[in-house]
Amino acid sequence: MDRETSTCYRTWKTELWLSVRAEPSPRLHRWLDDLLHDETDRLDVLASRFRPDSVSTRVSRNAGTWTEVPWDFVTVLSAALAAAEATGGLVHPLLGRHVVAAGYDRWAEQDSGISPSTATNDWRAIEITTGRSEAKVR
Repeated sequence: MDRETSTCYRTWKTELWLSVRAEPSPRLHRWLDDLLHDETDRLDVLASRFRPDSVSTRVSRNAGTWTEVPWDFVTVLSAALAAAEATGGLVHPLLGRHVVAAGYDRWAEQDSGISPSTATNDWRAIEITTGRSEAKVR
């Protein structure tokens, strides 16, 4: 009978767990560990506001112009916009200035580079082109 095999990655001041039902083995554990680290790192490069080289930072820096982005960023951004729509804007990708004002950057011991006074707050200012991989914040 298969048992649960899990791995944990501590990052972003939290614990991320990945579990599967399978016969435990060192090889499976290494594979799960690599998968969790790789996917977390991939999302970090796409969407972290703390990384000057992230796709999200590049789109924000190019506000007002279309920016070519990878398809997986379009997927992440589409999910974020769906969450914004579903919550009436309570949760959305442009809450950075509110998060900074609440002290999250100090708590996270990182600098997002976001100025609380200059960031836009209207999530409807985000646009994605259909059929192409481009995004823009107006």
